[in-house]
Amino acid sequence: MAVKDEQQSLHILFFPFLTPGHLIPIADMAALFAARGVKCTILTTPLNAAVIRSAVDRANDGFRDTDAPAIDIAVLPFPDVGFPPGVDVLPVWRKHVQSGSFEL
Repeated sequence: MAVKDEQQSLHILFFPFLTPGHLIPIADMAALFAARGVKCTILTTPLNAAVIRSAVDRANDGFRDTDAPAIDIAVLPFPDVGFPPGVDVLPVWRKHVQSGSFEL
């Protein structure tokens, strides 16, 4: 078996807690790593992707004329487990719990 002389580049997968207070700082942290040449992917749900899209797009626009890799957003659908639509965003989930729409 041949030994590779090339070193694999670092790729960080961020999986933030699903609230805006965690999503935005994760996007900012990914931008810091990406600016230093690290490939970054943020894993989230469709509604949460909309929350961080502008921050990620702004960071990627800033990297346009550099060697920095673009930050990716990997979107996973929230599983259908009987919850109302939109509960993949914590404030929406909290509103449903407080209104009695569903119980835990």
